[in-house]
Amino acid sequence: MVEIPEIKISKNGFSESETKKIFADAGVEWETRSERYEKLKGTIFEEISGKWWIAYVDGKPLASQGIGEFEGVYLLLGARSYAEKGTKVGSRLTTHVIELHGDKPIIGSASGSAGKHLFVNKNGFKLVEVKGGLVQGNTDLPTEVKSALEVAENRGGIPIRKIYLRMPDTWF
Repeated sequence: MVEIPEIKISKNGFSESETKKIFADAGVEWETRSERYEKLKGTIFEEISGKWWIAYVDGKPLASQGIGEFEGVYLLLGARSYAEKGTKVGSRLTTHVIELHGDKPIIGSASGSAGKHLFVNKNGFKLVEVKGGLVQGNTDLPTEVKSALEVAENRGGIPIRKIYLRMPDTWF
């Protein structure tokens, strides 16, 4: 059985270049979006600015989760974990970042079954339906985001979203 370590999560997000430096200073080669994106290459997910939260174990950065804002929605910019499999360092960080950003819909593309499990099964995301290469419904999404999801799905990604629900006591 793998021991679940205590993690410390950065209080604020860092820029992509700051995140790369933090990992490099710890001897970890962290790739930027332009270095690692395949399914979202050349889309709005690669172009917007974002912030990355970092999970530390014993002072060493072991996981990151990026998120950015675009036209009233949040875009997931990538989750990456260097922790031992089964320690849940990355998934706990992702859940934390999602909880920090509950005021708008969160949109992303899971890169495989592990990502689908993390976002859909553990964090309440729904699959975005794509038929004939086109996103179905989701009329609240900016056109560039829908186009990016269509590109990702065509490249093997799994389009996902978490709908923001505003509680009635905050309507007025």
